[in-house]
Amino acid sequence: MRKFFILTLSLMITLSLLAECSNRSKNTMTYKSGTYEVSYDKPNKNGWLGQVKIKIGDGKIANVEFNYINAATGKLITDDETHAKLMYAATKTTPAKASKQLTDGLIKTQDITKVDTVTGATTTTWDFKTLSAVALDNAKNGTPTVKVIPYSK
Repeated sequence: MRKFFILTLSLMITLSLLAECSNRSKNTMTYKSGTYEVSYDKPNKNGWLGQVKIKIGDGKIANVEFNYINAATGKLITDDETHAKLMYAATKTTPAKASKQLTDGLIKTQDITKVDTVTGATTTTWDFKTLSAVALDNAKNGTPTVKVIPYSK
C-alpha cells in the first residue's frame, strides 16, 4: 500500500510539472491592434532596402509582409527574376521562397525567436528577425508608426 501511495504521489507531481512546463512554453504575448512598419535607413551593399509590415488583429499577428526594395529602381526583390535565378543557383532558394517561409513562420509561431533560419538565406533571415523584432516591440506598446532603424551590416 505504501508503494502504491508513493507511486501515485510521484505520478501526480510529474504530471503537474509537465503541465506547468507546457503552460510556460506557450507564447502569451499580446499585441495592440494596428499595422506596424519598419525599414532600414539605408540599403545594403547590393542596393536593397529591407522592410517589414506586420498587422496585428485581436492581439495576435494576423499578417506579415517582408521584402527588399531596390533603392535605385523601386523594384521588389521578390519580383526580380534575375536575382532569383542567381540566388537559387548559389543557395537553392529564392527571395520569394525565403520571404514566404519567414512570414509564414512568424504567423504560425507568433514569436520571432521561434522562426527558423532559412537555409541559404541567413542574411535575409537576420534582417527579417531584426526588423520584425522592432515592429513587434512597437506592437506591444501600441505605436503603429513607420519606423526607420539604422542598417548595421
